[in-house]
Amino acid sequence: MKSLKSLISHISIRDFKSPTEVVHGYVIQLLTFGYVIYKYSSRSYESYGFLAPDAFNYHRWWLADLWPVPASHFSTFQFIYNIFPHPSVDIIALIQYAIIISGILGIFGIGPKICSGVIFLLASHLDGIMISADAETSGGSIMLATTLLFLFIPYKAFYHFRPKKQLSISLSKALVDTTTLVLSFQLIVGIFYFFAGINKIVDVGPHWPFTVRIDLLAESVKENQFLVTERYSWPLFVELNTSYILSTLSAFVALACELLALTFITVFRYKYIIVTLIIWMHIAIYLLMGINFIGNCFLVLGVLDWGSITRKATIIYDDECNFCRSSIKYTRHHIKPYSIIYRPLSTLGNHSKCALTNRISLRRTHAAMALVSSGDIMYGFNSVANLLLRSRFFLLGILMHMIPINFVGMILYKIIAKNRYLIAGRCDSGCSTDLRP
Repeated sequence: MKSLKSLISHISIRDFKSPTEVVHGYVIQLLTFGYVIYKYSSRSYESYGFLAPDAFNYHRWWLADLWPVPASHFSTFQFIYNIFPHPSVDIIALIQYAIIISGILGIFGIGPKICSGVIFLLASHLDGIMISADAETSGGSIMLATTLLFLFIPYKAFYHFRPKKQLSISLSKALVDTTTLVLSFQLIVGIFYFFAGINKIVDVGPHWPFTVRIDLLAESVKENQFLVTERYSWPLFVELNTSYILSTLSAFVALACELLALTFITVFRYKYIIVTLIIWMHIAIYLLMGINFIGNCFLVLGVLDWGSITRKATIIYDDECNFCRSSIKYTRHHIKPYSIIYRPLSTLGNHSKCALTNRISLRRTHAAMALVSSGDIMYGFNSVANLLLRSRFFLLGILMHMIPINFVGMILYKIIAKNRYLIAGRCDSGCSTDLRP
């Protein structure tokens, strides 16, 4: 119960008026425009130019009697085809090229707001064509909502080229405008997945995980494997999913992650676990059934606390341990994380007037290295992962936050930390002076 209360205490919504490190907004910009390029470069939409005009009539069964014309007919500007003919193959190709070019310009910081407006209008229109033909599911809802969001965010929240042709990037700043961008984006992603979970409960009920039966689907894929290629299903992965127990467990995890997605707008430290599981869910669906929502894997990364890369922080380590001192020395000279202050544990003691002493748990700090910043306090393996995120090894830092690497790393760290004096022995008195701040 105490651990649960401690966990819940870390869940709090960040104030919209508090500044956020600009690097987080830059990452969202990079991921969004990168996804646009990936999505519209990975396939051709020209096939819709070959369809007859009567194919675009919104095939919706009995819903058509209640509401003949859906809202998307107007929101995606499909009503223009009441006057003009539907686009030809060449026109659809031009629309797709314009979206890709806008994505490329946006990812390089050239008119990001203008590019996002072009992308939103053209991509939503292209989605409207797909919806009217009832041909397929787009999977670009988060991307469209984010490009629309960009239109209302102040220009200085983006990295961009100035008139002097210089790319404006300053990672040391923190802006309220970036906070608006980050929290709004996190809210978009959180609502998208939360209502996906709610929809499952409304359509089927709380017992939805028991009805998914991924195992039966896997058996079906195995029997029909000769009809498809490995692009649509990975045989080994299909074989692994023929268990009913695994099917039910996977469905429970997926539903829990979707319902917990609203924590994305909080400063909840362990949201990366939910992000990892959602990413794995999309990958698993693709490997099993070929339903491609892989692009969302990139966008959902934007909810993580990327501001921690540049936020000033203090590392508190056991300076009485030779192993700890050697690790810190190696970190300072070879990994070289940004914006880090190194503080020996012996300099804190029990001084109640020390700000760090009031914030951290000295008991936990004696057992594991602590990283203290204005936004969070972390210990052990998470501290190591954060140090790597702040360095040129940031990709390794990302991997260390992923499941199951994170869980395995935490276990190994605890084993090493518990036996650190046996591994390298205690330090002699006064030998920590070379590592003091």
